Amino acid sequence: MKKGGLAFALAILVILPGLGLGFTSIDPRIGVVFVPTTIPNGQNGYPAGGPPLLTYVLGVGSTLDLGLGFAWEPALGFFSGTDLWDAYNETVLPTELSWRTSYTMNFLLQLPFSYTLRFAKVWSVSLALGPAFDFRWGILNVGPSDVASAAPDMPKINAWFWSQGRWFQPESALRVGYRLTDRVEFSFSALAYWPVYNLWLSPKPAFALDGGIFGGELLVKAKLK
Repeated sequence: MKKGGLAFALAILVILPGLGLGFTSIDPRIGVVFVPTTIPNGQNGYPAGGPPLLTYVLGVGSTLDLGLGFAWEPALGFFSGTDLWDAYNETVLPTELSWRTSYTMNFLLQLPFSYTLRFAKVWSVSLALGPAFDFRWGILNVGPSDVASAAPDMPKINAWFWSQGRWFQPESALRVGYRLTDRVEFSFSALAYWPVYNLWLSPKPAFALDGGIFGGELLVKAKLK
C-alpha cells in the first residue's frame, strides 16, 4: 500500500497549496469514463475477463489564471473497478464482481494547461493539454473461502499497475462552458487520457488505445474571490 499512499499524498500536496498561490476557483466535477481493454482468451479458450470498465469518476481541482486566456488546472479524480490476475496471459483484466480478486482504486492526478476563448459574454470554449497520472492500487476483495487461493495474486496485480510506465497517461480535453453568474460557471468536457506506454510495451497490445481512459464530465468552476 506504500506506493498508493505516496501517490495520494503527492496529489494532495500538488493541489491544496494552490489555494494560497493565487488560484481563482474550486472546480468540483463528476463524469463517466470508459477504459477499453482487449480481453484475451484464457487457457480454456474462453474470454479470461471482462467486460471493460465503464464507471463514474468524481474529482475536484482548482484554476490558476496565467493571463491571456491561459490557465493551469490541477485536479484529482477517483474511480474504481474490479480486476483479476490472468496467469495464462500474465496480465490484469477487468472482471465482474463474481470473479474479482482486486478492488482497484484509481487516483487520477491531472496537471493540464488550458486555453480559453470567450464569446457572447457567457459562453466559452477551452482546450486543455498536459501530463496526467493514473495511480492504481488494488486491495484483496474476495469471499472468506477464496482468500488463500486469491491472496498470492495481489502482489502480481499491483506490480503490473506500476510496471513499464502504465501510470503515465497524458490528458487532452475539449470543454464548452456557460457562465451562470459572475462567480459560477458550468462546463462540459470531452476527456481522453492517452496510454502512451503502449508505444514501448513488449509485446504491444493489439489495440493501440488499450488501457486508455475516455469519457466526459460536468465541471463547476466556483470562484474564490
